[in-house]
Amino acid sequence: MWQTLAASVRGSHHVKQGKGNEDAFSLASSLRDELCLVVSDGAGSAKSGAEGSSFLSNKMLELFATYTMPASRLALECDGLALLYELKCELNVLAKSSERPARDFAATLLAVMVGAHYTVALQIGDGAIVGQMATGEIQFLTQPFHGDYASETIFVSSKDALAQASVAVYPSDELKGLALLSDGLEPVALQQGKPFQGFFEPMFAFAKNAGDVQEKAASLSHFLDTERINARTHDDKTLVLAVR
Repeated sequence: MWQTLAASVRGSHHVKQGKGNEDAFSLASSLRDELCLVVSDGAGSAKSGAEGSSFLSNKMLELFATYTMPASRLALECDGLALLYELKCELNVLAKSSERPARDFAATLLAVMVGAHYTVALQIGDGAIVGQMATGEIQFLTQPFHGDYASETIFVSSKDALAQASVAVYPSDELKGLALLSDGLEPVALQQGKPFQGFFEPMFAFAKNAGDVQEKAASLSHFLDTERINARTHDDKTLVLAVR
């Protein structure tokens, strides 16, 4: 049975500017050991980045809810891209109905769906999807997209989003922990371009500890907003954890 924990806090830069949190997340689990996790980070340069991230996180969860996972690994990889295409189409519908360009809703996407046999991980843009394997190893499940310049990435609304998307499939029994984090946590959670064990191992252990979920979520929010963390990153920070 999966245990989930999530928190999202405004970056110190946004607090000073009087801006809201432009990250969003959604999650759902079932008694059948199925799990869906989504994180989206609205682009700071987009006019409605927060609206875009909220829309994408909720819509991706809806798409997962109506999707029947196949038994074939190859079919699941193809379906992963098909789900991202459908999500991009839904964003275009939102833009058209709002009479605005899709780039106004620019946001990245991190999404994981755990099934009985396989787990599919989907990523467009930066941030990270990290897995704690049954062996204890902590690794990226997908590949983040970083451009040639600092803070340059790709968004669901981007023309070549699907070409640059990262889709990966793993046997579900190989995973005992999952973490999705927006790029605001990269300076803390990654080291030399790889997941930092000193960050993730305590996070997974904390998520697995017995205790009231609301109290643990409040503690996680407090941790993400400490001076120690804000000294290293000024962006919004979202962390979604799942362990079993």
